[in-house]
Amino acid sequence: MHKEIFKEFNSIDMLINNAGIGPDFDTQIPELESFKSTFEVNVTDTVFFNRIINSTDK
Repeated sequence: MHKEIFKEFNSIDMLINNAGIGPDFDTQIPELESFKSTFEVNVTDTVFFNRIINSTDK
């Protein structure tokens, strides 16, 4: 998808991460798998998408 954007607009000026999730942890410590899943969507995916956008292979 990013290649089509660069083809049409030549650049991406801003990225908005609108894919965050937030399971209901209440006041308890979340299970490790739930925490990992939340972190993956909210942080890891954002970092990798930025890496794709900022790569030299546009």
